[in-house]
Amino acid sequence: MTGRLRVQALLSRAPRTPTWCGRSPEDAELRFVDARRFGWVAASCDVDSLPEVAGLGPDALAELDVDRLRVLLAASGAPLKAFLLDQKRVAGLGNIYVCEALFRARLHPRTPARRAAGRATQLLRGIRAALRIALANRGTTMRDFVDSEGRSGDNAAALLVYGREGKPCRICGEPVRRSPEAGRSTFYCPRCQRR
Repeated sequence: MTGRLRVQALLSRAPRTPTWCGRSPEDAELRFVDARRFGWVAASCDVDSLPEVAGLGPDALAELDVDRLRVLLAASGAPLKAFLLDQKRVAGLGNIYVCEALFRARLHPRTPARRAAGRATQLLRGIRAALRIALANRGTTMRDFVDSEGRSGDNAAALLVYGREGKPCRICGEPVRRSPEAGRSTFYCPRCQRR
């Protein structure tokens, strides 16, 4: 999202609206700034025991495997996009990367999840590819996102469908479509991602 977590020298200028600051023994501050208020900070020796973390689904890169994804998909009638955005089912995916993963897997965002269970391998490959490319590019900066070193992400240039409404699909040339769903924009290629 737009929050920032940075370690900075104690005497460096504080942000206008810090959400949380903690001082380290080395005279530095760990600063968390989140103008949109999506994030939170909690102190714990066992992060996995925090209710906010314990309720998360498997991490999309580290814990999710094809068999588990297939079971999760088969048990849900939700549209694929909503399914993947639900952090209780799969953790670590946001709107941009769900659009990108579904395009890479050639799955329509409104396809019921249970119908995609047979294509779990394809979907997991799409998820991992979208996330790995984004990580290699330090994230996707649309407005003011910066990484932990204060640098903008370069992934916007690598996006295949997100934010490309009306532009030709990079695979087939069909114009990319945008569909607003639940207050979020969904981008997809109507030819490559048939319903």
